Amino acid sequence: MLDFPLFFPMREAFAADADMNALGTLFAQDYKYTNANRLTTFLDNHDRARFLARAGDSYQRLRSALTFMLTARGVPVIYYGTEQADDGNFNPWEDPIANKDNRKDMTSWDENHTVYKHIQRLTTLKKNYASLRTGTQREMWKDAGVYAFSRIAGTQETITAATNSWSTQSRTIPLRAESPIAVGTVLTNLMNTGDTVTVQAGGVTGRQITVSLGEHEAKVYAPGSPVSAYTPPARTITKIRVHHNPGADRTIAIRGAASPFRTDRGRPARQVSAGVWEYEFERVPAGQSFTFKPYIDDAYASNGADYSGVGGQTIDVYPTFPTLTTVRVHKDAGYGNKITIRGSVAPLSWSTGQDCANKAADLWLCTVVGIASGTSLQYKPLLNDTTWSQGGNYTTTGGSTVDVYPTF
Repeated sequence: MLDFPLFFPMREAFAADADMNALGTLFAQDYKYTNANRLTTFLDNHDRARFLARAGDSYQRLRSALTFMLTARGVPVIYYGTEQADDGNFNPWEDPIANKDNRKDMTSWDENHTVYKHIQRLTTLKKNYASLRTGTQREMWKDAGVYAFSRIAGTQETITAATNSWSTQSRTIPLRAESPIAVGTVLTNLMNTGDTVTVQAGGVTGRQITVSLGEHEAKVYAPGSPVSAYTPPARTITKIRVHHNPGADRTIAIRGAASPFRTDRGRPARQVSAGVWEYEFERVPAGQSFTFKPYIDDAYASNGADYSGVGGQTIDVYPTFPTLTTVRVHKDAGYGNKITIRGSVAPLSWSTGQDCANKAADLWLCTVVGIASGTSLQYKPLLNDTTWSQGGNYTTTGGSTVDVYPTF
């Protein structure tokens, strides 16, 4: 039986950094199954978008999700192409099920691909550790950014800990009362055998470990000598850092002509500090050139030519953008309705409204491109472009951001 109940919170936790407590809520329902270990688990399949299409093409998110899935209870299924980091043409839409981009023909096969190697290591562990095949799974830790569980088969125990955070996370985690592992035991991370922790006295069960997890990392600990030594392949990380403040409730996206980018929609960057947005990826090999262009809200392109980058480097850019005049309309328009804006200066007019973007239940962002900075204008919000807001016209100047609270 396909384990869709696990699929959704697992994908959201690892692809979208959603609250990892949801995993614990799901596993707490396992008692309802005769044997939850017989459920078929998956990250994507023929009816769902490719994991990478919804994870911003983050190989690290994929590796972490695969580690979690292949060490958790259930029978894991790897959809073809995942081992080659297929991203389904960066098409995340499911309406109601996936698009044809998640079923395209494979054009290459690389047994040295970093994701292939990662899966190969996980399947080796599953073959050699009975606890990872048939062990009883018990929760050890859960919070918004970290989840950990134990699996025990007889006297053999493995411990998996994972985070979906962009920063290093450390947790002191009590061992389960059922654990056969004693204080002083050295546990080895089977996904990087140079990494060990020692069981210390303390905690609610008298035994605990302190685990440090890097960005979107999952670790699998076991006592004794590992089945084999393993060092994960080095990551070739490229970072684009866009230095620009797009304004409240706005975002930065990156478009480009070649993978991992597209020209018709952008990869979302994340804000790492005030006025700095970052997009990180591994798909471009070290030394390979590529071009890209930042967009505000994936709609308004930066001025000038495309930027150039090289795989494996950090590229800092300081773009300028067309002058944007922003009206933030604070109004719950109701289900199925919209807010538009009309005004006195082109491209606005008093005869036809421009649609505003719904950002929250009671917030609409009206963006006007091309009005010169400092130009005075009058404007008025409308409901469904038919019902005018009450009172007189509002006023502002080109390039400004204003908040209004109309009634209708």
